[in-house]
Amino acid sequence: MNIDAKFRAKVFFLALGPMGIWAGIYHPYTKAFDLASRYELNVEHSDFNNRIAVADFNGDGKKETIRKWPEHGTVPANSIVIEDGVKEILRLPYQHTDGSLKTHIALIADQGITPRLLYCDEIDDDGVRQVYVWNGSALSTATANRLDESVLYGLGIGEDKYRLRDFMVFLSVVGLLPYYLVLAVWVWLKTRKPAVVASAR
Repeated sequence: MNIDAKFRAKVFFLALGPMGIWAGIYHPYTKAFDLASRYELNVEHSDFNNRIAVADFNGDGKKETIRKWPEHGTVPANSIVIEDGVKEILRLPYQHTDGSLKTHIALIADQGITPRLLYCDEIDDDGVRQVYVWNGSALSTATANRLDESVLYGLGIGEDKYRLRDFMVFLSVVGLLPYYLVLAVWVWLKTRKPAVVASAR
């Protein structure tokens, strides 16, 4: 049978519609995952037991340092400390329960922008997400911009972000595959040639 333009357009939209909707849902997750991976500081690394130069927050030409505290102690670290030389300019609570339940720190210090320190602690029920920027005399909280919000969102998901990505891919296959199988059967039924019935003599 001939397939008219209206039918082709209907099949086209039925085929691409769910993919467009899914892409709109999935894209914010992938964007947040990638941004969090790009900007997060791996404070669990042993290097952060010592002072590590990270960014010039106050614009004096020298990078401030960040470290866990206490350093090399017998008790687990419970703070993240940012210092200008030997002067402490910010101290933030730090927790680490397991791989995914921990405080996350990110640094956005791309060329040409004021360095921004992002803090995310989702362990407790009243989770904390903050942005810290130099205000002229100290690192203080600031309003998150769109990039900050995306990174904080990715940090909030924590180290489970990769497992969540795999789950969403699996869910997309489980959800979309049956739909497209049904669509294919429907198109086949609509386009197949009717059986020719032999006339009785």
